[in-house]
Amino acid sequence: MPEKLNRLTARVLLEVRAPHSLRVSPDGCAAAFILDEPDFDESRWTSRIWLADLVNGEARQITFSYEGEVHPQFSPDGKWLAFLSTRPDFTLPPPASQEEEDEQAHRDQVWVMPLGGGGEAYRLTNLQGGIASFEWMPDAASVVCLAQESRAPAIKNAEDEARKRRVDPWVQGEDRRRMQLWEVMVDDRRCDLLYTGDAGLLEFAVSPDGKRIAFVTNRTGDPNDFHHTDLLVLTLDEEGEPVLVTDARGCKTQPTWSPESDTLWYVGPIDPDRAYSQVALWSVASTGGEPCRLIADKSFDIGGLCRTSTGGLALTAADKTRTPLLSLVGDVLQALTDLDFTGECLSFDVGPSGRIAAVLEDAERLPEVYSRDEDGTWRQITHFNDEVWTHYERPEQRVVSWSSEEFAIEGVLTLPSDGGSTKPLPLIVQVHGGPKYRAVNTLRAYTLHALWAANGYSVLQPNFRGSEGYGNAFATANYRDLGGGDLRDVIAGVDWAVATGIADPKRIGIMGGSYGGYLAASAVGQSDRFAAAISMFGMFNLASSSATSDLSRWEQEYLGASYWEDPEIYRQCSPSAHIERITSPMLIVHGDSDANTFISNSKELHHALKTRGVPVEFVTYPREGHGLREPNHRLDEARRWIEWFDRHIRGMDHRAARVGERIRHEGYELRVVRAEPFEPIGWGRDDPRLIEIACAIASENPVESGWTLSLDELRLTHGSGTSSAPVGVPMDMGGGRALLRGDGMALEALPDRETGRLWLTILAAFVIDESGGSYEFRVADFPPVGIDVPAAAPKERDEPNDESVATEPA
Repeated sequence: MPEKLNRLTARVLLEVRAPHSLRVSPDGCAAAFILDEPDFDESRWTSRIWLADLVNGEARQITFSYEGEVHPQFSPDGKWLAFLSTRPDFTLPPPASQEEEDEQAHRDQVWVMPLGGGGEAYRLTNLQGGIASFEWMPDAASVVCLAQESRAPAIKNAEDEARKRRVDPWVQGEDRRRMQLWEVMVDDRRCDLLYTGDAGLLEFAVSPDGKRIAFVTNRTGDPNDFHHTDLLVLTLDEEGEPVLVTDARGCKTQPTWSPESDTLWYVGPIDPDRAYSQVALWSVASTGGEPCRLIADKSFDIGGLCRTSTGGLALTAADKTRTPLLSLVGDVLQALTDLDFTGECLSFDVGPSGRIAAVLEDAERLPEVYSRDEDGTWRQITHFNDEVWTHYERPEQRVVSWSSEEFAIEGVLTLPSDGGSTKPLPLIVQVHGGPKYRAVNTLRAYTLHALWAANGYSVLQPNFRGSEGYGNAFATANYRDLGGGDLRDVIAGVDWAVATGIADPKRIGIMGGSYGGYLAASAVGQSDRFAAAISMFGMFNLASSSATSDLSRWEQEYLGASYWEDPEIYRQCSPSAHIERITSPMLIVHGDSDANTFISNSKELHHALKTRGVPVEFVTYPREGHGLREPNHRLDEARRWIEWFDRHIRGMDHRAARVGERIRHEGYELRVVRAEPFEPIGWGRDDPRLIEIACAIASENPVESGWTLSLDELRLTHGSGTSSAPVGVPMDMGGGRALLRGDGMALEALPDRETGRLWLTILAAFVIDESGGSYEFRVADFPPVGIDVPAAAPKERDEPNDESVATEPA
């Protein structure tokens, strides 16, 4: 019989490796890319450079620093690979002081690595404020860097001295220094200042002939001034100011030169007064003129751009629930991905040789690097995630549609691996942010829809009015109607799911982040469809939200006025206007450092619900901004999501506690603090897989006597029902971690002499299955603790044969 597959877990989904920042070498034989991986021990993400052989279909990691690397770029002659990193430069003398070391730390600099002949990477730049971005000059002799203007030494020293004395007030906006363009020579690291701009210089592009630099600026450097940028061209080796290419209003991004350096392409919204209108492709003469909108007959939004060797462009497009890769040569638009491609192109590049590489994923495949052959066939190059479907069930997923007023609405429906054979199922409606964003037909998203399907839920992700990829009228349809027509689109989708027998009308929840959190809070205030809700870093009172956000213009553009100019529209569109109707239990999640939707939004929502007696839980996370990023925070967030809806939608109150939770039982407190794979000294590849579990027990009050705990009173039970005792106790030895084994082992604890309380720390190692799964850990008669164990990494991976790499993406 085939092996029974495990349910997907949050950790498995977070461990999916998605290549990005793809760059093809000049000869088309290789591609460099970044691979992000979670480090759960330190709860951080590592970013390392990998190099893929696009001919033989192999990939290898080429950087290994602790700090990581980003933005790889091949030199035009193919001899160097440059990248940004905060790693220290050990080829130079160490910093003379702690202050100097702190000044150099956490600032990206350009590094270059020789290719072909071997050799170590070395740091090319050492600009005080670090490097924001860079680009090679066409002759490969130098790079152009965008960096913040350095402070004058006297001013910097005065500020440093003031900070030491804690005279360190911070004036909003005062630290926005001017941005500068520098040219740095590769052979001797000589730096030449090319141009000092304003604080708003954001992006730049060097012309193919190396004579000019195009750049965009919002003039102020204030992120709230995202609605307008100017496009200018700086001519090198000539005195004079940059020339304004066009005086057209609106935002302009991604300046891209034509091969002849006579035309500039850029991306910008159709309506300059509404930054959320359909994003179009524009061209303008590089010497100045009136912009011309290209492919104006299409309803999709333009994504990334890349100049091709044929004189045209390769570009991605947000086209309903998919993101194809397209080619534009003259007026001819063609699909580079297959016509039936239903997924998303996450990253791509076209090399000077014409070779195209892309990172593709869809509802069947997790993200991998692919290369496009001359006959149009796509070959899979990397195989980072092949093992996932070997051990875990894959959910079913498809694009669905329904009618809502005058609109046809699409959404992505995800079901358990059996297709929801026990329909109707509990339904989770996941509302995307933006609202100028969308759900795409892939298995990964912030709200982890595949995880919900693995736990027995159906998931509907609606692309309500205001979403991208459906044309300008659709994108702007919720102007002065936030939480109105778009919410009716969502509820119409719920009605469709109930009418088709997919959803149980009594077991429906809604959740979302940012605008999705706003719409979730609005939904439970305007509809009785939802048994429970989760609002993550959303808006609650639009007036106070606008007043505290770094992006306050968002409300002004969508509502057509500031909150003091039209307070009534702000009130009507706020979830706070419907607070008295909210009775559904709500979980609220927010990052402490969110400057976009300030945490006061969630504090106001929590206060109102708590005062009214509505079941509510408010969880905040330190160091997090607009959406959680740290891997262990993401795991905790996902666990709380599942448990909240399990409890309030499915009535499942018998859940096990989780790692990190306090468990109180008969005057004692237990906390499992760690559960992670363990490999002791001398452990071979053929030995069984182990997990180390660390926990602490303490009495809540003084006790009269000590406590002896036998290791046999610790049990680890697999979801299949198989139970086992510890195989030993992990311990530190001089050469690493060892496993202490023996019969009749026990732990003894005596009351503390001063407080009378008893406490002990427990370490135990258990054998676990290679395929991982769900386990329950018990200490004596304490309630169980649930532990999700990921599948083991493959011990060997056979090299793919020619047949295995010749598959095409869907």
